[in-house]
Amino acid sequence: MLRFRSPTLFTIATLAVGVSSIHAADEVPTLEQRLQALDQEVKILKRKGEIAAEEAAAKAVTAKDAPKFTANAKDGFSLSSADGAYKLKFGGSAQLEGVYFLGDDDVPKNNTFFVRRIRPYLQGTVAKYFDYNLVLDFAGGGTGTVLDANVTANIIPEFKIQAGRFKTPFGLEYLQSDPVTAFIERGFPTQLAPGRDAGVQVLGEVFSSRLAYQLGIFNGPTDRTDRDTDSSDDKEGIARLYATPFKDSGIEALEGLNIGIAGSYGQDDPVRNATNTAITASSLPTFVSPGGTQFFGYAGTAIAAGERARFSPQLYYTWGAWDVLAEYVSSSQEVRTATFATNVNLSDPRKVTNTAWQLESGYVLTGENASFRGVSPAGGGVGATGWGALQVVLRVSELTVDQDIFDNGLSSRATSAESALNLGVGLNWWLNRNVRIALNYDHTTFEAGGGGSNANPVDKEDEQVIRSRLQLVF
Repeated sequence: MLRFRSPTLFTIATLAVGVSSIHAADEVPTLEQRLQALDQEVKILKRKGEIAAEEAAAKAVTAKDAPKFTANAKDGFSLSSADGAYKLKFGGSAQLEGVYFLGDDDVPKNNTFFVRRIRPYLQGTVAKYFDYNLVLDFAGGGTGTVLDANVTANIIPEFKIQAGRFKTPFGLEYLQSDPVTAFIERGFPTQLAPGRDAGVQVLGEVFSSRLAYQLGIFNGPTDRTDRDTDSSDDKEGIARLYATPFKDSGIEALEGLNIGIAGSYGQDDPVRNATNTAITASSLPTFVSPGGTQFFGYAGTAIAAGERARFSPQLYYTWGAWDVLAEYVSSSQEVRTATFATNVNLSDPRKVTNTAWQLESGYVLTGENASFRGVSPAGGGVGATGWGALQVVLRVSELTVDQDIFDNGLSSRATSAESALNLGVGLNWWLNRNVRIALNYDHTTFEAGGGGSNANPVDKEDEQVIRSRLQLVF
């Protein structure tokens, strides 16, 4: 046992032990201190979590409210608000074509390359329910032509209202977009259908989209023409029904059946001024071959004057790689001759009826599905995988002119054909959704129109033409 003999040494030792005890007590936290420290750490970690959650929420809100931009082969270039209430889509198409005539010995024709179409467009939506469409064309080196300019109140799928300038709802092949038609030149029925016009229509889809309808009032273009203004107060009504009766029926062979019927009726009377010295009247159409050469035209004094009516039964069918398009158009027009002088000849008009039909079929050799909206190559085509889609197409089409036109001096068989029959074959190579190369051969025969006289006409020389097209859609 250690003993302190000296009081002084004892005192010093006691103080040292006390000081050591105090330092030891300071170095070891109490339980309460430990709990307080742990609670502080929990609060710090909790706040860090709250800050991270707030930052993530802020980023999510920012991303949600940010505009969405897309650019792909299917949808092109588009910009939309986060909620989809405002959209803008822009793109276009360009087509470079070549024409080469064969056997044009009697009447030589020019072989040429030319730019057929350069068509930029703007489409979109404002305030969720209003769709707009603007299409221009700059082909031919001009400053630009407005093809379409319209607004659609997209209220519900069953009922919409469209106003402006757009394709009239009549011809089946005419309503097909230019970049996806099977042939470079449309068939003869399109030449008897009305073109683009200014007007208003109601449209929609009912019965689970199995039936589409369109009903509109327009200025009233004559066959194969576009119109922006009217030469008289009379207007034209156009209606169309288009049904897909077996849609989603589970019957695979019938789901691709589409049948339709379209009709139009209008009045197109010439207008005389107060002194009866002039007439404002609608001009009558000319008809052209697949090679683009005119084979029929009315006499220079003939004008549209009176009732005009059309009707057209239509069919489109697709099953896998195969599709068929069939169309018939009958167009009746009251026609008279007129002299632009003081004594205006307003003799009784003659009602003439011209008819046209076509049967067109295609098969996609590479196995992709055929469609009214064109062919989409499997795997994306050239530039992605594979070599695109290859489609072969066949067509027979005929246009017949009313004999009364010739018998009443409204045209002459010596210069205009009574009928034209076209046989065509084509090959479409869809490199991808944006690029297509087309090659067509058309052979057209004519009755009359090649000289002689109205009583003893000579048949117009057969037309054999090869047409090519390089197309870009973006």
